[in-house]
Amino acid sequence: MLLSFTVENFRSIKNSLTFSMTPTSYKELEDSGNIREIANGVKITTVAAIYGANSSGKSNVIRAMGAMRRIILTSIKLNASEDLPTDPFILDDNSSTKSTTFDVKFFSNQRTYRYGFTYNSKEIIKEWLYETAKVKERILFLRDEGSITIGKKFEEGEGKIELTVKNRLFLSLVAQLNGRISKQIIEWFQHFNNISGLDNENFREFSIDQLLKKDTESKVAMSFLKQMDLGFSDLKPIEQNLDESFFPPDMPIKLKESILKQHANEKVLFLESKHKIHRNDGTTIEKFFQFDDMESDGTLKIFDLSGPLINTLLHGYTLVVDELDAKLHPLLTRRIVKIFNSTKGNPNNAQLIFAAHDTNLLDINLLRRDQIWLTKKNKDDETTSLEQLSEILVYDKEKGEEKKVRNDRIFEKDYLNGDYKAIPDITEDFDLTKAMQE
Repeated sequence: MLLSFTVENFRSIKNSLTFSMTPTSYKELEDSGNIREIANGVKITTVAAIYGANSSGKSNVIRAMGAMRRIILTSIKLNASEDLPTDPFILDDNSSTKSTTFDVKFFSNQRTYRYGFTYNSKEIIKEWLYETAKVKERILFLRDEGSITIGKKFEEGEGKIELTVKNRLFLSLVAQLNGRISKQIIEWFQHFNNISGLDNENFREFSIDQLLKKDTESKVAMSFLKQMDLGFSDLKPIEQNLDESFFPPDMPIKLKESILKQHANEKVLFLESKHKIHRNDGTTIEKFFQFDDMESDGTLKIFDLSGPLINTLLHGYTLVVDELDAKLHPLLTRRIVKIFNSTKGNPNNAQLIFAAHDTNLLDINLLRRDQIWLTKKNKDDETTSLEQLSEILVYDKEKGEEKKVRNDRIFEKDYLNGDYKAIPDITEDFDLTKAMQE
């Protein structure tokens, strides 16, 4: 489970900012499932929502998590001469040439770890791995400017320092050489999944394959879909070899033959949904139709999301979704959030982190103040800042001073009124005639 994520110098994020899934001491929704104690003294929130104006940096916070994950999972595949993927803040000369830093604190296998690295396109400058024993952090390994120090509890790293290439992570190297702790950490990152709610077609095959397995996961996914009231009475996942039936009839024969030859014996996954047909005599029959052609964009998205959502819930993983609410009815988005906040729907302490614009979710009966995060972009230098609603100061007109947000406020109303200063500055009326003259 994710405890915190820190990033510095990535896209619009110039200065170091930290996102946390560790709850504050506030009491709201304390017994509802929004907070879980996963070990003695270790608590998490199950959901976090990120709000803010367009271009304020919501997506960049999520992209940063995905960028760290990709580097960790692909590091060992890099050739020694290859550049590392970088995306620093480029709107000042200093930052554009500086290194980027990622740091994650998480709980896995009954241990709390903190892992991170500082890098540029040519090398890993610093890298660290800590383990928390009771209260105090202890070093497992520490890499700094080419030298690596191995802690007493990280014997698996011994004898491997000289094998480390400057553009590869030491953690990935040790994991590849069968290091126990390092393999566990790599595995955690494999399940720290990051997806886009706008490009939901990218994981449609995963969701179809989940239904094809006919196991517990597939039964849970089907139950989830039926509870979403999407209009169809049944779904039929289909897997078959690629053949001529998949191509339009007017496709050139040579092109068709070339594709079939190139993808010979490949399986194609698709879906059909069942609907009622009402006949003139008053009777009805049911028939399966091509899912993509028959269903709305919102239904397609809910299905596409079902695979990652159910997989996350069943295994207690962490799922990060950008634009969760896009194409979805507000009640469906709310339902997904409620599932993750529910001990019945989420008994394995899975976590959902998402960016959204749907203010229907800014509700004290759904989310605690420490589950709501706001991004803002500084107009002077276009840098992103990130604040937890529980820490934001708002002006109290009655007392004439700034105070933290109270739990009796209507979060949605205050947010849209601009009290949190995280909405677009669009107060001026648009005058078409004036704009044409100018």
